[in-house]
Amino acid sequence: MVTDLQKTRDGLILLTRTALRAASSMEEVAEVAEAAAAIGDDELIREVADRIGEEVEDAIRSSGAWDAELTYSKVDAWAQTGHRAKALAKAWGFIAPLLSSSGDE
Repeated sequence: MVTDLQKTRDGLILLTRTALRAASSMEEVAEVAEAAAAIGDDELIREVADRIGEEVEDAIRSSGAWDAELTYSKVDAWAQTGHRAKALAKAWGFIAPLLSSSGDE
């Protein structure tokens, strides 16, 4: 029984890693973060945290264009900045407590 449980956990880790590589939206990254947090594997959690960091860096790099867009349309600016920030913060919320408890933050 213990072997079957470990095999299941290992399969979930592999599945979640695959989902992380395939994630193409912030919502998908948040869902992967939630799955990783539920599994609780330290290495997987760090991988998800790295991906969230990459997404945040991409968002920061493109923020200049959003500032210009804000001048023309607040609705469009929300679609780009607010929505992205909310999704990435949600993903971080799943992962950050686990990083701080393992001393990685």
